[in-house]
Amino acid sequence: KQHFMLNIFKNKQEQELSLLQQIEKYLTSKGYNYRYIGETPILKLGLRGNNGNWTVYFRTNELGNALTINLVLPFVVNDSKKLKVIDILNRINCELFFGKFIMDNEDGEIAMVVRHLSYKKEMPSDEIDVLFRFACDTVDDFIPTITSVAYGDMEPSLAIQNRVQ
Repeated sequence: KQHFMLNIFKNKQEQELSLLQQIEKYLTSKGYNYRYIGETPILKLGLRGNNGNWTVYFRTNELGNALTINLVLPFVVNDSKKLKVIDILNRINCELFFGKFIMDNEDGEIAMVVRHLSYKKEMPSDEIDVLFRFACDTVDDFIPTITSVAYGDMEPSLAIQNRVQ
């Protein structure tokens, strides 16, 4: 009986974790190094994929039922290329089922933003895993397409066609 009661308490304790604490638990279980930044808690970690590296930021809303993952690419776009990069990001966004690429028009920083809303304040670790891996895989897959426009002479329409082939 006592063992059963301990398991109930443990499960209840896990359910009471905030969404950000659940993300932290997931990242720890996967061996990621992260840190908290800012006054409002934001988790930050750096990642490396097959096509580059990027910084990931996890944050939640005040109610604790919405998660935003920002994956910031490690380069900025020169003013002369911004319109073409906006074009390729729009073309990429049309292909995505979830998430979107954005560019800060002032500094040329590019990021992918993925949001998740839950009617509960909990998110199973397998759901976190799917969401996180999807976002990372998407960023890694599109880095060559984005850089071919931002740093090469590739036209956005050709860059997106080359990606499809």
